Amino acid sequence: RVSPDLKRGTVLISVLPIKDEENALGFCKRKRSEFRDFMKKNLKTKVIPFVDFEIDYGEKNRQKIDELLKNK
Repeated sequence: RVSPDLKRGTVLISVLPIKDEENALGFCKRKRSEFRDFMKKNLKTKVIPFVDFEIDYGEKNRQKIDELLKNK
């Protein structure tokens, strides 16, 4: 997700196994500056957004719904 002014962005991640989510999220957050450097080198845009990382709970919810429908 990117804000309308392109100054902030959020990368949603899914992690398997779920027990490793916090470690993976911490790793991504520690590597934000390296990710931003990568974007600077590879994006052809004037504004490079500040990026944050979050767990993709929408995907987790979708998987739970699929599981519930499968067991029905």
